[in-house]
Amino acid sequence: VHVRCFRLIVRRVCQAALGDSALVDKFKAALDKTLADPAMKSAPKADGPDPLMETVAEAEKAMEAVMASVNADMKDSETKLVELQKRADAIAAEIAAIEKGTVTLDDELARYPDLAEKIDKEILDDKW
Repeated sequence: VHVRCFRLIVRRVCQAALGDSALVDKFKAALDKTLADPAMKSAPKADGPDPLMETVAEAEKAMEAVMASVNADMKDSETKLVELQKRADAIAAEIAAIEKGTVTLDDELARYPDLAEKIDKEILDDKW
C-alpha cells in the first residue's frame, strides 16, 4: 500500500513538473512492462547460508589478519627506527669527538680489541 501511494505521489509530481501527463503515463507503462519481465525478477534465494555473505565474512577475517600483521610490523619498524636513531646519534658523537681531536689511538684500540690484534698480527707479518 505504501509503495503504491509513493508511486502515485511521484507520478503526480512528475506530471506537474513536466506539464505533460501523457509522457509520464508512457514512461510509467514502459517501466511497469520492464519490471514485469521475468528477467527482472530476482533469483530465488537458496536454502541455507548465503554463499556471498560467507565469502564476505571470510574476506573480513582475512583483512583483520592482514591488519594485525601490518600493525605488528609497524610496531617492529618503530622499535627498529628508535634503535637506528640511537646508533646514528652515537656515530655522530664519535665523528664529533674525532673531529675535535679528543679521541686517541689508545682509546680506539681499547674500544676495539679485535682491531688491536689485527694490527699486531699485520706488524708481525711485516705487512706494515
